[in-house]
Amino acid sequence: MRIFLLAFILSIIFSGCSALSLSKAIIKIKGSETMFSLTKKLAKEYSKENPQINFTVEGGGSGAGIKSLVANEIMISTASRNLEPDEVKLVAEKYSTVGVSTSIAKDAVCIYVNRSNPISNLTIEQIEGIFSGRITNWANLGWKDKTINVYLRNVNSGTLQLFKRLVLKDQLFAGTSKSFNSIEELQQAVERDEFSITFSGLVKGTKCKITSVENIEPSNINVVSGYYPLSRYLHFYTLNPPDGELKKFIDWVLSVKGQKIIDEEGFYSLYNYSLE
Repeated sequence: MRIFLLAFILSIIFSGCSALSLSKAIIKIKGSETMFSLTKKLAKEYSKENPQINFTVEGGGSGAGIKSLVANEIMISTASRNLEPDEVKLVAEKYSTVGVSTSIAKDAVCIYVNRSNPISNLTIEQIEGIFSGRITNWANLGWKDKTINVYLRNVNSGTLQLFKRLVLKDQLFAGTSKSFNSIEELQQAVERDEFSITFSGLVKGTKCKITSVENIEPSNINVVSGYYPLSRYLHFYTLNPPDGELKKFIDWVLSVKGQKIIDEEGFYSLYNYSLE
């Protein structure tokens, strides 16, 4: 009886140890729609090498990610822009820190039109005129006498906030513009509408047409060098300097393997890495 009882107790102990060994750490990430597919891919590939780590990855926009970070609901906020002054203030007041930004890639804010649109280049002045509502007809740009339909992301979009600051100089967007909740919806709208225009980060495999800006294409060399006028960095934000499993993941994203995935997903590596 004693032997049986001892064996029973040991089985419970070892099964408990087994359960503990099978438990996984969870890294929660939320934010930029531009970075959503990329972040999911990075998380998936990292988990293959590190099966003890689970991820939850959500989009919703850079603004939504930063709000969740401040609420301590996530570990990483992905953002396609820098923090706004009021966001820095919010983090500082709550946590006595301004947080930590890690740039993981470069990206281009691209101008998209329907494939039937013959216009292949726009100046910054023309882009500002279109999205502010000052230029409302394609005839003003040398095409058909048709109204320009301006499509945008919602207010949570980091790309929208960056564009408003860089291109519109904080002017309001055209009052007739229409907003969409995701980049996928935005792309589909432009695919269907011959006379539409929008902007977003680079979309891998887009069915829309990307125009040049000031006769400069958003090519790898132009974006990485900063020659393309609407180049930008993509960021991971954390409340504190990352440590433990979080640091291991971010270090991996900045490594040869992580940066190769960034290139494969249509973004621009921070480094001229080679696996050869």
